[in-house]
Amino acid sequence: MSRQNQPNQQDQPPSGSHGKPHHNLKLATMIAMFGLLLSKISGHLREILIVPILGYGVVSDSFIIGFQIPDLFYQLLVGGAIAAAVTPSLSHALEKKEEDRGWRSLSILINYIAVALLAAVLLGELLSPQLIALYNNSKAPEIEALAVRVSRALFPQVFFMMLAALSIGILNAYRQFGKTSFGPTIYNISFVLAMVLLGSKSDVGAVRVAAGVMGAA
Repeated sequence: MSRQNQPNQQDQPPSGSHGKPHHNLKLATMIAMFGLLLSKISGHLREILIVPILGYGVVSDSFIIGFQIPDLFYQLLVGGAIAAAVTPSLSHALEKKEEDRGWRSLSILINYIAVALLAAVLLGELLSPQLIALYNNSKAPEIEALAVRVSRALFPQVFFMMLAALSIGILNAYRQFGKTSFGPTIYNISFVLAMVLLGSKSDVGAVRVAAGVMGAA
């Protein structure tokens, strides 16, 4: 056989290289699905334990109402928007070999978001009584008063959850999907631990749980 007809060994792909990207994608998908499943289970456990630990009535009602206001702020101001904004822009910069430029743009975005959310958290702390009254104006005064204390203890978590959303967006841009899959589960487990260790059927117990949940964020 002439040399021209012989296959060029340099052009041959290395053994086993065809299946590696597909295998990595399958593994990342399985990890993400497992993380989502754990998140759902731990989230349901979190909700189930509120009434048994805090009691049925004033304390549990106040905690649930007080939790809803900061959570509403988070959903409106942060939600999945930050991760959705960070991942494509940073991924595009990485693909174009412009990582430094991507990080400069990201740094500016982080600064603006941090200032805006700090202002929102401060407003939430100051306006908690009005927000609670507007959101649940049919509740008894003692429920509203305790809900305000719970809400004020929880409001700082909006800022820390923004940092978590940024981290998720950055890790996704670097295709580190496995490292982002268990964040909600860790939060839910920390929430459950705060209730079990700090909760009681009293006003103080509800505020302690709220402070513990904020620390979990």
